[in-house]
Amino acid sequence: MKEPSNRERADWANTALEAFAEQVGEEDMLDEEKELVISDLLSDLMHLCDVEEIDFGVCTERAEMHYREERSEERRRAKACLDQGTTDEDQ
Repeated sequence: MKEPSNRERADWANTALEAFAEQVGEEDMLDEEKELVISDLLSDLMHLCDVEEIDFGVCTERAEMHYREERSEERRRAKACLDQGTTDEDQ
């Protein structure tokens, strides 16, 4: 199975954000105040972690680690494609 691109990952996150915005009545804010909607979702995720007794700090540390690894991997693949004269879709 092909590894998803970071653009695909961003699209997944945007789909989740749109669902959240619709649920809380903030869908009109997505165009001009997306940062605020993201902040609201993160805040509600913190509340969820409290209820579920999950350490939100651990979640954010893990997310940061995954983000950095995925960014590095995509840069590595792009460099390999440049070196080989191919595109990522060719692989």
